[in-house]
Amino acid sequence: TREDLAFAGLVERNPPADAVILHAPLHNDPVMLTGRQSFIGYPGHIWTHGIDYHARLDSVMEIYSGAPSALDLISRFGIRYAVVSPAEESAMPVNVEFFKQFEQVVHSGNYSLYKLQSK
Repeated sequence: TREDLAFAGLVERNPPADAVILHAPLHNDPVMLTGRQSFIGYPGHIWTHGIDYHARLDSVMEIYSGAPSALDLISRFGIRYAVVSPAEESAMPVNVEFFKQFEQVVHSGNYSLYKLQSK
């Protein structure tokens, strides 16, 4: 959509090129258009390469839910940014209150990008 493209353009200009971004594991996520590293891509694609994605997908769910382990996972995997949008909210439970502790660096329509940690 136009909203997806607008958000992708903002993400492409804001986080550093080496930033790891957490987002919904979908085949058409706008982050995929930015050239930035995703913490996890689309599981159906990852699976075709013989990669076991289950542990990483579990970590995604823990972070978005704001589980007690979330901050440790963010640090351990070097995740610097996270997207909160309707895509994440439809793919998994998202604890919006958890993300309010972080700086919102991009906001476009229904999309927000949060800075989770500094380099």
